[in-house]
Amino acid sequence: MVGGRLEVSDANSDRPDGVKVEDKSQRLADWITRTTAILAVIGALSSGRWGAANLMAILEQGKVNDGWNYYQAKSLKEKLAKGNASLAEALAKDLGGRLDSTAALSSYAASMRDEEKRQADEKAGEKKDTEHHEKVRDYYVEGSLWFQISFTFLQVGVVLCTIAGATRSKPIWKTAIVFGVVGLLVLANGFIRKVNVPESWVRRYAKYMENKIDPNVVPAESGQPAEAPPKDGAKDGK
Repeated sequence: MVGGRLEVSDANSDRPDGVKVEDKSQRLADWITRTTAILAVIGALSSGRWGAANLMAILEQGKVNDGWNYYQAKSLKEKLAKGNASLAEALAKDLGGRLDSTAALSSYAASMRDEEKRQADEKAGEKKDTEHHEKVRDYYVEGSLWFQISFTFLQVGVVLCTIAGATRSKPIWKTAIVFGVVGLLVLANGFIRKVNVPESWVRRYAKYMENKIDPNVVPAESGQPAEAPPKDGAKDGK
């Protein structure tokens, strides 16, 4: 008692660094709270980009489906024009003595050859455009994979921060920071693509959206089964 007053000594006043245990604990709790908020914000960004990339991939797949359907329609028209031209030329040859019929058939055959060439050119252009949409789709699919991985790491970081806040555990908090940094790096890579995921991952994910119609199958004439075109280098009759 000093001067008639009862003084209670502080148990932490004798610490050489002069910092109270409660202050350190509160400071750690404050940093854990800040870290949780930061990871949650970055995680929301990652989740948003994940969903947007999925949506863009689906939209591009719709263009791919339409493109290959259009490609097959052009293939069918090209084959029909080719068949009509061949038939007209054969009839013109058989009716060589009838000048009027021969001229009409020859004119019709020439128009069908022009139509065949036009359909072939449009088909080639459509194939090029559709393959471009496939590449764009794969780009978004890869981005979706990176954003998904980033979101997973960030969510683990948030969970660990929650546990660290409840237990006031500094090691758990530091582990959460590690997961958060990794998630942030993966998120950044989703934008700049310094590292690419294996092609097999992209193809495995994209196959669920692919068109079930094989664009390499040439539509056959009515009553005949469709046949795939010969591979490059293959010769007729072999």
